Amino acid sequence: MPVTRYTNGAVTVTLDDGIDQFVRSMLSAAETESLAVLEAEAEAIAAQARREWYGPDGVTRRTGKSGDIVAVSTFDTVAGEVRVTVGSTDTRTERGKPVAALVHRPTATSKIIRPAKQADFDAGRAQHSPPGQKLKNHGIVVESNPKASDGKQLMVEFVRRPVTRRLRALIPKLGQAIALKAGGARG
Repeated sequence: MPVTRYTNGAVTVTLDDGIDQFVRSMLSAAETESLAVLEAEAEAIAAQARREWYGPDGVTRRTGKSGDIVAVSTFDTVAGEVRVTVGSTDTRTERGKPVAALVHRPTATSKIIRPAKQADFDAGRAQHSPPGQKLKNHGIVVESNPKASDGKQLMVEFVRRPVTRRLRALIPKLGQAIALKAGGARG
């Protein structure tokens, strides 16, 4: 189930199950059905993004924070709207942007640095480390990244594009659900 937030101006509260059920009870049947459809789609996108973030087409896990993708429903009383979004729970920022928005796959020319082995020194592939010090069996090897890829940002690839695709496909289903509930409420 998606996380539910209630906002009123600058104040935002995450709702527990009891309050969440009360807020949702205020929605009409058509609104409730629309929200349920949107939340189900958002959670499906979030689950897929969580699987792919650190998967074979994703990135190497370091902290695990940026790949914690969730669906969030926000009830905004000031704007008079309910928003369903998908995003990372990671609150860290870098250069004024959320860290999750900056995470990308390695580029095609990406390099990795690994500790050198004796065979690397023998083959002339190793660089002594720290620079300028010739310490036997202490060095690094710079080589092509085996995970080199297209360098695309994961938030775009695993969240934004899937949301756009699924929303286009969802519009007819959403219309049918609204019509069905609205018609059932009158009859």
